[in-house]
Amino acid sequence: MRLKLFVWLLVFSQCTTVHVVRTPIVKGDWIGGSHFYKKVSSCNWQQRDSIALSEIFAGNIPSFLKKFVRINTSIVTDKGIVHAHYFVMPDYMSVGTNNDWVRVPLTPM
Repeated sequence: MRLKLFVWLLVFSQCTTVHVVRTPIVKGDWIGGSHFYKKVSSCNWQQRDSIALSEIFAGNIPSFLKKFVRINTSIVTDKGIVHAHYFVMPDYMSVGTNNDWVRVPLTPM
């Protein structure tokens, strides 16, 4: 699953300063954040992460998280300066709609 997330993030890193992630059109059947937490309240962390990733990959995230921001960085090596950039979300991964969303810290596993 983590490989999918890495590939997903890598695919969307081709912009100059900001990139908007395209997700499926909301059909009205997305669960909100409050329903998500009710659904996973009795789950262990592996089950919660699995359910959260399913919702995220389906596009059930608030629209403000679909706007990735470019971060520039550089490092000095013995062969010169290496410049790089990557794109990040402006907040923790979240599940839900714009009106009802919750932050879902995923484990590194």
